[in-house]
Amino acid sequence: MTRQPLNHQYNNRELVPGYQDYFDLWARLNVETQTSYTVFRDLEYGHLAAEKLDIYPSAKPKSPTMIFIHGGYWQMMDKTDFSFMAQAFVPRDLCTVIIGYPLAPVVTMGQIVESVRAAITWVHDHIQDFGGDPDQIYLCGHSAGGHLATMMMTHPYHPLGSPCEASVHSVGCMT
Repeated sequence: MTRQPLNHQYNNRELVPGYQDYFDLWARLNVETQTSYTVFRDLEYGHLAAEKLDIYPSAKPKSPTMIFIHGGYWQMMDKTDFSFMAQAFVPRDLCTVIIGYPLAPVVTMGQIVESVRAAITWVHDHIQDFGGDPDQIYLCGHSAGGHLATMMMTHPYHPLGSPCEASVHSVGCMT
């Protein structure tokens, strides 16, 4: 297969009719979520500009925690483009964390993976301050975020600098 047909197969904007309608809907839902839900925005978990996360706490104390990892071909989009995901989880008593991470090609894929791991470590260490249960952490993601969630599950998860295994579970990857 030549480069052009191969690129076409990976370009959802070419393959999905009306794709812009989805982005427009997401933008409206993001504004709705950011104005209707309690959110702790732009909490830093690392030293890079994009190493920030947003927490949408549950009203229920010691709630299970859902970490959502955004998509965008590892090279575009941001956590704020997926704020609307909190609407799926918070009403079901899940403390919801949406993480940002540095993007390619400024950083390598290995650096992106380590950034996501650092975010999970931060969540594990701090989520109880926001009503979440550090022993009930779940991961999911969209597109590239699904890949990154899977990368976190390929080896037993150990918080950075900790010899003990945390309870981190994958609940599925959305494409």
